[in-house]
Amino acid sequence: MTVTTNSQDDTRPATLAQVRDLIQSMFGGNKKTDATTDRVEPAPKKTGDDGELSDIAKSRIIDSELKAEALKLGLSDLDFLKLIDRSKLRVTKDGVDGTEAALAQLKESKPSLFPTASTSSASTAPKAGEQTAFDATKATPDEIAKRLAQLSARKR
Repeated sequence: MTVTTNSQDDTRPATLAQVRDLIQSMFGGNKKTDATTDRVEPAPKKTGDDGELSDIAKSRIIDSELKAEALKLGLSDLDFLKLIDRSKLRVTKDGVDGTEAALAQLKESKPSLFPTASTSSASTAPKAGEQTAFDATKATPDEIAKRLAQLSARKR
């Protein structure tokens, strides 16, 4: 199959570089083709002039730091992180400045979002007394009958 380009002479077959350029232009590719070697070079990376992180990256870093701190403090639901004012949070080389203060302010204004751990328990303590394992091989027939009555009473 021969692919031709819209040039002066439509009878001449297109080169591999021309076909790649045509495909890239159709699909919005930003790659440049070196016509002499038919090698595709990647587009340059988009970075800030001063090497700054993009706003999306900063937002993701702030989100992850807030989630980590909120879990340490015992926030009941991470959806409540939307209540935090993020304008005071700054991304630095060491992490995010202001997360502790922002979460402390949230805890002060909405203490119900940070439930305290309960030390009480609904279970009852075991009854005092001697707990010995029942050994049917050493028990008398009366002890075996008594034990069977205890076990059948539990099942009811």
